[in-house]
Amino acid sequence: MSFLDKLFGLEKPVKTAEETGALLTTAHSNEELAAIEALLRGADIPYRLFDREAGGVIRVISGYTMYGTDVYVREEDL
Repeated sequence: MSFLDKLFGLEKPVKTAEETGALLTTAHSNEELAAIEALLRGADIPYRLFDREAGGVIRVISGYTMYGTDVYVREEDL
């Protein structure tokens, strides 16, 4: 975990487990996110994605987010 991640609070998940399920991982690149999504789809595991901070807006503008994307699954699928 880098100093800047801790400084801006990026080491914490965006949502809590009560709201979304269990946090599986945080993807920090489009390639990593695509691999995680492919594995989850292949195993028929439903998932939800949440961009950290203003990552959703940045993803629309630039095509990627530097803040990371949290991947959530159901507790029983974790």
